[in-house]
Amino acid sequence: MDLRELSLTRPEAARHPWEQTRAKAIEFLLRRHLGEKAKGSAILDLGCGDGFLVSQLADRLESVQAVAVDSALDPNVQARLQPLLSPRLRLFPSLEAAEQQRLTPASIVLLLDVLEHCEDDTAPLTALLRSPVVAPGATFLITVPAFQSLFSAHDTFLGHYRRYRLDQLADCVQGVGLRVVKKSY
Repeated sequence: MDLRELSLTRPEAARHPWEQTRAKAIEFLLRRHLGEKAKGSAILDLGCGDGFLVSQLADRLESVQAVAVDSALDPNVQARLQPLLSPRLRLFPSLEAAEQQRLTPASIVLLLDVLEHCEDDTAPLTALLRSPVVAPGATFLITVPAFQSLFSAHDTFLGHYRRYRLDQLADCVQGVGLRVVKKSY
């Protein structure tokens, strides 16, 4: 859940079926493409929202450590969310704050509906590739909303700059040196 929507609901409420299904789909993709390497990996979720998805992954993949970063994770929000999340998960308000800790470098990096929030969508990718909290050769799983023609008032409310076609996203990630393994709508 985007933290802009947090005040609209109770974080402890039953999760929407879309959120539950999305967590299972992301887990499926990681297991499918990483096999046993997905199990026991360190995970970094940049733009984690309320941390629900990465918390689920931390438990299901028996993550060594999961790190969740979101600029909206102020101390009050962290205090409200942390008791509801996996004990394997640590919350940070910025990548810089996470970098100040002694963390296991993440071999799995999640950017789930993040890049559309960035005016320069290559900036977070470049920062992650240089960050000590990301292991060399880490696997990135990136999702973005599709098709600019579907851009709506809800996108504006959520702070989106754009939606993507697959070739646009591929150009973006390849432009910073990442290799596209799989892409689909």
